[in-house]
Parts: sequence; C-alpha cells; structure tokens
Amino acid sequence: MTETIRGAIISIDKGQREAARTLGLSQWQAMYKITLPQAARLMVRPLGVNLNMLIKATALVAAISVIELTYTAQRYIGSTYKPFEMFLLAGILYMIIIYVTGRGVAWLDRKVQIN
Repeated sequence: MTETIRGAIISIDKGQREAARTLGLSQWQAMYKITLPQAARLMVRPLGVNLNMLIKATALVAAISVIELTYTAQRYIGSTYKPFEMFLLAGILYMIIIYVTGRGVAWLDRKVQIN
C-alpha cells in the first residue's frame, strides 16, 4: 500500500510542486494543498484493490490459527457438527464483505473522479 501511495505522489508533475513553491507555499503546504489532492484521485482504486486482497487473504491466515471468520466457523462446527452450513455461512459473509468493500471503493472512485 505504501508503494501505491508513493507511486501516486511521484506521478504528480514536478512543475506542480515548483509552482506551489513559487507562490510562497512551504514544502508541507505544497504537499498538503497541491500534491496530495491530485494524488488521491490516482490512489483510490489501487488502494481499494489492495484492501480487497487483504480481506481475502484473511481466510488464508486461518491456516496458521489466527482468530477470524474461518476460525470462528471451525469453532462452531465443533459445537454444532454442521460443517457444510458453517463454511457456507462463512463464505457468504466473506462475499458480502468483499462486495460491500468493492462497491464502496467504486463509489469513492466515482466521487473523486467527478470533482
């Protein structure tokens, strides 16, 4: 994610920063008022993709016994003896989380691109 942010900041033309400095803005003011708003438009979609990948990877983390959704489903299987239903429910919950996150990123991307 850091590389995504860094890449978006670097992609802003150096002339933008030079113009801000010429207008008397400090380096931090130029970053805050000129560079970051432009870079934010470029980093929304890649950060959203990274967020979705991170959420999907949590299911893989369950293999090393980190408490999360899949591990919780395994705990309930131990008490209900219904593995199909529990893993189906966990899968549906993962799909809902990914869908909501994806729609949120798409909405944010549209908002950023309009302004």
